[in-house]
Amino acid sequence: MFRRAICALMAGLFLFVLHPATAEEQEETFVPEGYRACAFDDYFRELAFISQRELRFNIKEYRYFGDRFVINGCGPASVYNGFAVSFGITDDDFAAKVLLEIMTLLSNYQKPEKYANDFRRMSLLTSELCDNYPTLTEMKSLVDQVIWMEKRTTAKNVKKALEPVQGSAVLIGRINLSQNWGEIIDLAEELHAQGRDEAILTVTNLATGTDDMGTPFCLGDNGHFITLTMQVGEFLEHGTIYVLDSYPRAVRGEKLKDPYDLRYYFAANNKLTGFRTHYYAYHVKPAVVKCEPRGEIQTQLTEKKEAASRSKKAAGTYRSFRIKLAIRINTYGTGTLLLRIP
Repeated sequence: MFRRAICALMAGLFLFVLHPATAEEQEETFVPEGYRACAFDDYFRELAFISQRELRFNIKEYRYFGDRFVINGCGPASVYNGFAVSFGITDDDFAAKVLLEIMTLLSNYQKPEKYANDFRRMSLLTSELCDNYPTLTEMKSLVDQVIWMEKRTTAKNVKKALEPVQGSAVLIGRINLSQNWGEIIDLAEELHAQGRDEAILTVTNLATGTDDMGTPFCLGDNGHFITLTMQVGEFLEHGTIYVLDSYPRAVRGEKLKDPYDLRYYFAANNKLTGFRTHYYAYHVKPAVVKCEPRGEIQTQLTEKKEAASRSKKAAGTYRSFRIKLAIRINTYGTGTLLLRIP
């Protein structure tokens, strides 16, 4: 959640409905250096993501933790946006109902207007209590199985949890991504070995840091939450990581106009050289920023991947390189892992 000191001054800019681009606007879409389209990009364009700034959420029903959703709603919005990817949610009205129900399910006394969500309670999605929430129940029916990971989320434990799975599934667990990128990389490699390159790894409710921390996706005096998503094949082949953000901002080279009233920290100045020299960053749609290794980094990634099969030392070097590359998209704290098996 975030509460910016300038929020009152920007109130007029907060409240508008994000709308599909017209043909004229599409012609003016910023196409950055290094843009590489892929099939997974198209999947995002079909999904119903949520922005905190949508007028429909600036009502009492969506008031969250003592303030308007536009001010405090990034935590639950990040979880919903992860659901959109993992369950394939495409309808805007259905999205709004899912958001409200998850906010209510995870709040003390089911009163999200007063109490913040406790995301350690994500296991409630697989409990009998969730049966009282019709939209969440319908959402879960979009796949054959929804599984809660009781054990620590490691590649080994996830592999074991997937052994009895037949058909489509979403596996849910908790993970501190900044400390466990190695587990994500190992899990992606295991899924690839199983022929599951279409599987999707998503981690929601990740803190980005405050403005004074100077991280790529930081925001405000009290910070912000985002979601990271990777498709196994795309991630292993190209190192691509997608940032899902309920407060969309302009990337480097984009103009400040609807739907962007601010720039991302990495785009606002010449700081964060490490992030900018390692990644291209561009929008697939307003709520989705695609971060892809730049040409020279991509070359190193490919070379180290090819060498990894030759020795344990080379394999360790490759793994370490991937971890160092991934953590340039700084996040903090423990989030919720959603693994979608198509």
